[in-house]
Amino acid sequence: MKKITFFTLAIAILFCVVTGFSKKDSVENKNIKILELNSVVTNEDDNTVENGRKIEAKLERLKQAKEYNFPQILAVKDPYKFNTTGLYVYFKTAKATKIKENISVANTKNFKRWLKGKRQYSKTHEYLLTGIVPSRKNIITLTAVDKRGKKKAIRFVYNAPKILSESYKGLKIQRGTSKAKPIDGLFLVPMKENTSLLIDDDGVIRGELRFNLVNVQFKDGYLYNLIDSKISKVNNLGQIEKIYGSKNYGIHHDFTIANDDLYALATNKQVMQKENRVCDSVIKIDLKDGKVTELFDFKDLVPKLYKKATGVVKNLVLNNKGHRDNIHPNSINYMDGAVIISSRETSTIMKINVSGNKPKIEYFLSEPSIWKNIGYSEYLYQKVSNFQPNAGQHSVRIERNKNFSRTKYYLYMYDNNSAIMDSRPDFSWDGFSGVVKVPTVVNKNTVLPKGARSYYYKYLVNEKARTFKLVKKIALPFSFFQSNVMEINGHIIYGTSFKGAFGELDSNGKAINSFMLKANSRPYRVAKFNFNGYWFE
Repeated sequence: MKKITFFTLAIAILFCVVTGFSKKDSVENKNIKILELNSVVTNEDDNTVENGRKIEAKLERLKQAKEYNFPQILAVKDPYKFNTTGLYVYFKTAKATKIKENISVANTKNFKRWLKGKRQYSKTHEYLLTGIVPSRKNIITLTAVDKRGKKKAIRFVYNAPKILSESYKGLKIQRGTSKAKPIDGLFLVPMKENTSLLIDDDGVIRGELRFNLVNVQFKDGYLYNLIDSKISKVNNLGQIEKIYGSKNYGIHHDFTIANDDLYALATNKQVMQKENRVCDSVIKIDLKDGKVTELFDFKDLVPKLYKKATGVVKNLVLNNKGHRDNIHPNSINYMDGAVIISSRETSTIMKINVSGNKPKIEYFLSEPSIWKNIGYSEYLYQKVSNFQPNAGQHSVRIERNKNFSRTKYYLYMYDNNSAIMDSRPDFSWDGFSGVVKVPTVVNKNTVLPKGARSYYYKYLVNEKARTFKLVKKIALPFSFFQSNVMEINGHIIYGTSFKGAFGELDSNGKAINSFMLKANSRPYRVAKFNFNGYWFE
């Protein structure tokens, strides 16, 4: 009888601990043929839903052509042209199982995730594998685990294609002083080529989505994003299942979803032609029937401003040159029958009640000098303590606290701390100390004033007392315009348009990871998502 040495036993135990496999479990190396459909999907094409159905039919024919019983699988390279490195897989298991992916690439950390299916345990499996590194040999392990914990796995190689984002030239990476672990997720970085990179905490590209995802919303397992003033509803395989038109409105990139309604910032194209006005409408799209309703036009809400602010956009770095852009809203949130809107042009955060037949202003948060000699002072909340209010802010977001009443909450934002107001070029900005005026040309050679910073701002808003208080201020890399922050489990994710800097801070504002694009593509925003409920569990 062959003796089992201590060394052999130790190696066996180590293998089981590291891989999670017992002696009864199996891992099978497979030579999987990767198929590629000859379909072409153009995201700007109005016919994307029909194209998606044709591709779905092709996949269905492949699925029916033979039996794919695990460990045999059907593998197709990004069939819907959604994620450049994504790999579609389909197979069946004898028992109801859940599936885990493990993507291994030399000199990188393994990427491990439980995959999201229609049910947690199922006999039929269909996924778009995400986390695959472009232009590299990816060793992919798929593990099927039944309800009793028994495992069966296959391992195969996928030589992933290169990314389409030619403007991407790499990252400068700096580890921060914080000892906190980064939150789970992937950075979503929009690029010039109407693509968005998925980047992990080590700066490794883990996918490339073929949309410029300035704003993304998730609902019921679907991803919603903007394509040429239309909202697309994308399933977790990358198929566009539905497109919501916006009629005679051009959506100004930002939208939010509440229940079955989508609220969006928009330009009324007829108003633009007749009055040369842009970016001053708010619309609602019913996600059940696609009905589009204009909730209000800012000219009707603040007509006195429109009488005073008659200038057109002249600054070369801004969009909408030659048009009247008196509000330039850049973010929208929905709360209790009202929308909270960030207006860059007026450096004001506005809450507008839209629950009734006629919209009503509830409050403005701003430096009072913005509205001096115009009116609407009755809507201005009072500052608690001495601080400089927001200037040119972007991406205002709501944070509720379970210990607060409904009339008390936090608003946080990326405060650009920048000054530009072409609609009122004679505005002095005297009420703002240290604000940076936007030059007519901004590029990689632009020299910032010494000490120029943008900030993470967090306000405590008390509607009952009609006050707002700055409760947290953290210095961030400066950006004249655009940019954003997200707060997740106390951590702060930031993205700056100027210089393409992004990263993650802990709850005390200490850097965990900082990144900067080597070639500045000026991403409008950078987000971080764990994609749970979409691709992953």
